Amino acid sequence: NEIHSKFHTTARGKLNTILLQIYLGLSPLRGQRFTHNVSDNPFCPFCLDCIDTAMHLFLECTSYAASRVILLNEVETCYDYFVSCFNNNTRKMSFNITSVKLLELMLNGFSSVYVANNNNINKSLLDKYHTCNATLHTSVINFMYSTKRFTLQFETV
Repeated sequence: NEIHSKFHTTARGKLNTILLQIYLGLSPLRGQRFTHNVSDNPFCPFCLDCIDTAMHLFLECTSYAASRVILLNEVETCYDYFVSCFNNNTRKMSFNITSVKLLELMLNGFSSVYVANNNNINKSLLDKYHTCNATLHTSVINFMYSTKRFTLQFETV
């Protein structure tokens, strides 16, 4: 759908392509390559201790801890802004979400369900929705860039 495609085309270049591949399960991550019999080693090339999955990359690998702090702060700020725009209730929603939901948010962006369920939808809210997803996407791409995880030497290892 149009809203989903805007999330994946906000940024250009190699990391955007790799992020889409991660979403599809066909990325250079060793765990995904191993699943498709393209690699015989599913372990992370940095910590060498865990299977190299999207969850491991974005939320678990100790090698990316400093970059992850920045990413999680940006995601939380974006989440809070999104909730302030689209939460129909007056109560504040907590950023305390599961790792699975957090990874889903980073890979998929904010769901258009929130926009569709808002009774006061207008162009301004749609613009805020797109801005939230663009900001979230940029934060994820910046994290990927800062980890240097997808430099040529680690893609084919």
